[in-house]
This record gives sequence, C-alpha cells and structure tokens, in this order.
Amino acid sequence: MTTVRFIGDLPFWIGALAALAAGFLVWRYYRRESVGLPGRLRWMLPWLRAAAFFLAVLVLTGPVLHHRQVIGQLGRVLILIDASRSMAAADRHMPADRKLSIARQEGWIPPGQVEAGSPAVRSALEMFDRTTRWQRAESSLADPSSGLVAALAPNHEVELSAVSGSTVERFWDRHVSEKPPAEFGREPIGSVTDLGSGLGAATAEPSGGEAKTAVVMLTDGRHNFGPSPLEAARLLGGRNVPIYTVGFGDAREPPDLALAGVEHPDLVFQKDRIRGVLVLRDQMLQGQPFVVEIRHEDKVLWQERLTSQGTSPRRVEFEFSIDELADRLRTRLDPEVRHYALPLALVASIVPLEGETDAANNQRTFRFSAITRGNKLLLIDGRARWETRYLRNVFQRDEQWHIDTVLVGPATDQAVLPRGEGADRFPADEAALFDYDLVIFGEVPPGVLGDQEQLWLRNFVERRGGGILFIDGLRGCLRALESGPMGPLLPVTWLPGSLQSPATRLQLTQAGASLSAMALQSSSTANESFWKELPAPHRIVPVQAAPGTEVLVEAMVDGKAYPAMLARWFGAGRVCYCAFDETWRWRYKAADTYHQRFWNQLAKWMMQRPFAVSDRFVSLDSGPPSYAAGETAEIRVRLQGVDGRPASDAMVDAILWRDGRIVATVSLTPEGNGNGIYRGRTAPLAEGEYEVSVRAAGFSSDALKARTRFVVLAPETGETDQIACNEDLLRQVALASGGRFLREDEIGELPELLRPLSTGEVIQSDTLLWQSPWWFAAIIGLLTVEWTLRKRAGLL
Repeated sequence: MTTVRFIGDLPFWIGALAALAAGFLVWRYYRRESVGLPGRLRWMLPWLRAAAFFLAVLVLTGPVLHHRQVIGQLGRVLILIDASRSMAAADRHMPADRKLSIARQEGWIPPGQVEAGSPAVRSALEMFDRTTRWQRAESSLADPSSGLVAALAPNHEVELSAVSGSTVERFWDRHVSEKPPAEFGREPIGSVTDLGSGLGAATAEPSGGEAKTAVVMLTDGRHNFGPSPLEAARLLGGRNVPIYTVGFGDAREPPDLALAGVEHPDLVFQKDRIRGVLVLRDQMLQGQPFVVEIRHEDKVLWQERLTSQGTSPRRVEFEFSIDELADRLRTRLDPEVRHYALPLALVASIVPLEGETDAANNQRTFRFSAITRGNKLLLIDGRARWETRYLRNVFQRDEQWHIDTVLVGPATDQAVLPRGEGADRFPADEAALFDYDLVIFGEVPPGVLGDQEQLWLRNFVERRGGGILFIDGLRGCLRALESGPMGPLLPVTWLPGSLQSPATRLQLTQAGASLSAMALQSSSTANESFWKELPAPHRIVPVQAAPGTEVLVEAMVDGKAYPAMLARWFGAGRVCYCAFDETWRWRYKAADTYHQRFWNQLAKWMMQRPFAVSDRFVSLDSGPPSYAAGETAEIRVRLQGVDGRPASDAMVDAILWRDGRIVATVSLTPEGNGNGIYRGRTAPLAEGEYEVSVRAAGFSSDALKARTRFVVLAPETGETDQIACNEDLLRQVALASGGRFLREDEIGELPELLRPLSTGEVIQSDTLLWQSPWWFAAIIGLLTVEWTLRKRAGLL
C-alpha cells in the first residue's frame, strides 16, 4: 500500500496555502501579458507558469511516497490505557530504587549515569515526582524512539484505546496515522474504574482472518465498578487472547488522610441534635496530630482534635445542635412561605496535614433536612379511659411528638372545656387548631364542643389535610355527632342494639393487609396470622361502613365479622374510626413492643405526609435534599383555592430550574379523592442544583411562591479513596487469560513477549518526492512547455 505523506518543515496545510497563493499571484501577473493572445493561449500560458510555481513552493512541505508491504500474518495488539481519575495520581512516595528503575525505562537517565547523587539522577527523580501515572503511560507508549508502539509496529497491528468508566474510546490505529500521537489529547477523568467492561468492549469486534490477538492493559488495577475483570479474563483466555497487565504506581498506599464517608440521618428535628459518624482513611504515620471539623459556610459547628493511628477505616462520632443554625437560615427566607423541612448542606473536612499525598480528598459535603417543627397531636376525651392513658404515654415518650391532652366531662376534673393558649387546652381559634397534625377524638359528651368548634374540626380535615381518629366506647357519645357539623366526617353509621358477646379474634381485611400502618410482622403472611393472635376486645360497637369507607380490621363476634377499624378520605385529610377502646390489652406480656409500634405507624399514616414548603395556596415537596445522578424525584403538590378548600380539578405542572433556566416540566396528576393533592415524577436527573416551582391554571405565578431545592450528585465510587496499585488483581487477570503481569519498569519486555503472535513483518520505505528528479522534471517540463508556447506566440 502506497500513501502520500508530508514531512517537511512546514505543515501541509500551511505549505499548500502558500503554494496556492504563489500560484494565484503568478497567474494574475502573467495573465495581464496574455490579454491580446488567442483564447487558448490567453489561459494556458498563465496556468503553466502558476503550476510550476505551485510545485516549487509545495516542496517546502516535504512530500513523500510511503510504501508499506505486509509479508506473512501480523499479530493484533490491543493496548488499553486506564483513563480513570486514580491514574492522575503522582507517586512521590514510591521507593527511590523503583523510581530510578522507571526513570531508566523512560530514558530520563543517560546511559552510564548510575551514581545516586549525580545531577542526572537527581533531575530524573525530580521529573518522576512531577509526572502522573497517565503521563508516564503516554511516554512509555508514544515515544517515537523507545516507545512500545514503535517497538511493536514492525510486526503487529496496534490499536490504542482509553478506558474511561465503562466506555472504551479507540483514538489511534494505523488507519488514523502512521505514527501514534506524542500526547493522547485527553485527561484521566473517569469517575469509576471498570476494567471488566473495558476488556469486554475492546475485544467485542472480531480480529478477522487468522490473526492472533493479545491485550495489553496499562492500569493501576483500582477496579471499583461493573463486572469482574477476572470473568472477562477467563472468557478471553478461552478464546486464546492473553492479557498482559502493566501495573502503574506503588503497591503500598502512600501516607494520606482522607474523609471516606459521612454517616448521618436524612431528617433531623431542629430542636434535636444531629448525630453521625465520620469515616476516615488514616494512612499516616502514628502520632501526628490533626483536626476534623464540620462547618456551615465560615462557621465551625463541631471540631475534634485527633492523632493519626495508621489504621483504616477509622470511625469518629459527632454530635451537635443545629437549632441556632436553622433559626439563622430561616431569617433569609421569604416570611410568606412556611418551611417544614429546611435543607442544610454542611461540609465535613480534615484540616490538611503536612506530608499528605492528596489534600483534595479531605472534605465532603453532606445534606439533610432540618424539621422545623415536631408533629402535634390533640387528644380529647370525656374520661380517663385505659386506652386514653396509654395513648398519652405513648406519644409523650416520643421526642418527635408534642401532645396536648384535654379531658373534659362529668367523669373528669373539668366540666367545661378549657380553651385558649397553653398546654392541654382546646385551641382558641381555627388557625391554632390547624397547627396540629392529628386529632384523637374520644367519647366527648354532647354539648362540650360548640357548633363553631365542631366546624373547625371538620375544616381541619377537609381543608387543612389533618387526620382525625375517632375511638368509640359503650357510652354512645360519638353517635350524638351524626346530626351536628361533624356528622359528614363520620365514616360509619351505627347499627341498632349492642353486642353482648366478646370478640373471639381480630383479622385484617384485604385493604388492611396492604397497609404498612398495620404491619406488625415482617412478612404479610406472618402479619395476618399475628393479628388473629392479638388479644381481642371484650366489647365491639356495632357499626357499618359509610359509602367510600374501607374496612381495615374486622372483629369476629359469634362467628360474624364486624367492622373494627375503618378509614376514608374526607377532603384533603383522612378520617379513621375504631369501634373498640382496648388496644392497651396488646401490652400483655409484650409491654410496648406492638402497642407503641402500631400507634406510631397509624398516627403517621393518618396525618398528612408533611410538605417541605407551603404558602397560602400551594404546598410543595420534592423529596430528600439530594439524589444520585440517574435517579428520579417524586413531586407532590397540594393546591387550595381562595376559600381554603382543596382545588382538585386544576391543570398543575411542576417546573424544574437549573442555573436559572427551565430544564423540564412535569405534568402532575390528581390523586382522585378530592384532597387537592397532585403527584408526578421527573425523568432521570443529571448532575446539578435544581429548584422546583409550581404552575397551576387559574393561579398567578406571583401567588404560588413556594419553591423547593435539591441537588443531584455523581455516584459515590471511592475512585481516589485508595490509589495503591492492585498488583494482586492484575496478576490474577493475567494468569486467568494466559498472559503475564509486569510492573511499569518492565514494560520494555513486552515486544519480546508478544513476538510469537506474529508470523509476518511490515516492510516500509519512503520515496522522497521533494528530492526526486521526477518532481523537478515536472517543474522544468511545465516551464519548458510554457517557454515554447510563448516563443511561438512571438512573445520572446
């Protein structure tokens, strides 16, 4: 095969432009002398002179005819270079003898220079400390005189590819150019090291013919993602494709401190203290003091002084208050927007210690939400039943709940309902009632609550989206509510008479079995059996479900199933009814194990799942404060009109913003039960910081002020947590495929190891056109023809 190459002092494109410019100027100049000539000569004479000048100037580009002839069968060598971030590491702490050995392999030390203190040796060591593994791989492969490609090219077809993540990018073979690039034109930026996928993708294309193939992989072996390279090596070994692994870097971890991770809760109550663990990678010599801290912006929130131990992993617990920080951040927010979950981003860091290899891995940002208020529960009953007492104790012991208990009626110390501000009082107005999340309503005697207060409770569920749980008893007080303002709330109608026989067992219905709130055992089968074993109530109030109500639990009395627990939606909130008041019996021989678990689960299911932010018309939630790239976010919106009632028939969209621009619009779908709640899910998210706003038909954009924010992060791979060369893995890969493992300073042995692949050779030669008599003969010939024509035309 013959090709044209240009090896002159000028690049071809510059020389070609110069030759065209010279030819054009010559043509234009001589064109003026030919104006009076016949038509053919008028054009031919300037063109002949211009062509001669074009060839003369083009000599500066050094045109060469390159002849390449393949004799026999060439072997095929696929060279893979690991382009992950760990290959950007320098190996300054490698032992000096290894550094010198690699420097000699790279040609940085002139022959005969062996004295340790000689200027040439010192210069080579300094150069080694400045270069990265990637730069040394470039030099080892592409050096025109001593590089691996130059050594393999006479007997093999060579291909160069970079493995970045799970992607293999071929950037050079002989079809691209005769010589490999002196630099690869790329940087090691892969966030993961996936050697298994890299080996599979690189060898997926058949070699064609009878050519034998081998793979040479230059890597530090820090595989941390994707399929095992050992499996790929076994498959390639079965196809007689050996892998020669070349390990870059020291086999020992360099002295370094790194923050490998932060373990923390996703939600923390503002008044609580955040507790977590910093996971350190300590590879420093023992006894060196250093500082770890957690800060927000410039303010240090927590700090601890430690001493290096040279052990990994190392776990350091932290605990501090976020109350002051949350209060300070809330002053920066729009006062017309209420924030239930305040997103916080804190930075945990290790103050850099002298002698560390890489200070870039000393800090991590972790995100969580500060819950600005706890759950609020109002418990109101007409007497201190055992059920009421135990329920009050359950929620009083839970730090996530604030409970106000109001006992009023003839059987209590308070005959008149205590109203107003303060603990254990009924709210003085509707706004104060709306500050609660859940109301447990017991056997409150008729007349205790006025019609206005009953209407508040109805609006609390219908408009506010709160939950209300009715616990019935044998006195029939709840039945008296049917004819009042709270009547539409009730999910049941009462049957005549009463049941004298005790229940024999409780059992979940199909609807109840599907609810996580009713799960007291890990598996559904075990849970259904467990409910039948719970102590059954002695008395059940006979009721039937109202339209739109689901029965969750049934009680068997005299062989017949009666509704025991029921629930339904009412406007924006949930209503639940319990036909007995004896769950406290579940504590028998089990204490709080099941009783407390059940009521906590039921309470959180009953109350509306909180929205992160809300304003007068819209409440908005977009889930946790951070996602991993590729995940999707669920968007929830609750919309209410000017009258405070749920707006369930609007066209609602969630708008996703990034860098001040709209990047996506998510159409939201109403839940369908008239509660004004809409849901939607984004497409897989790319990395970046996002803001979510709401657009709804019939509402101005100025009215819908609530916005949430979240960040999408690249997956945590730990790419640079450990950077020592994994020689054990590379040896196993080479052995499984029938190849061999080499250290970086042994790369010069590869041409001899790969020689058996090839039974042929490449014979190459060059014809220097710019020195060829034929090139100059063409120039002289053009000028001779031009001179002859000019003479015949009488121009000489």
